[in-house]
Amino acid sequence: MINSVMIPLPEKFTFDSYTWFEEQCAQVIADSGKVELVCNRVSYLDSAALGMIAYLHKRMDALGKGKIVVREPSSYCEDIFRSANMYQHYIEAAPNR
Repeated sequence: MINSVMIPLPEKFTFDSYTWFEEQCAQVIADSGKVELVCNRVSYLDSAALGMIAYLHKRMDALGKGKIVVREPSSYCEDIFRSANMYQHYIEAAPNR
């Protein structure tokens, strides 16, 4: 098993990214204990994107897999994650390196 898999999120992370994100998630669930979402390029995300992240958490939790870590969030992304209480329920911030 791989320790962690990094998924660089697109600049606009919306429902249009669903198929791509599902493919990334399938690989993660098969191979990893931890997901690192790299969010430095994200300038827009919608409620569907938040739902996809929450659903990934639910699937990983059900399988006893690891956690979802957010790395390098853009200020926009950080504001959305905090406003939506994503850090309290689904994700955690990566430690500063």
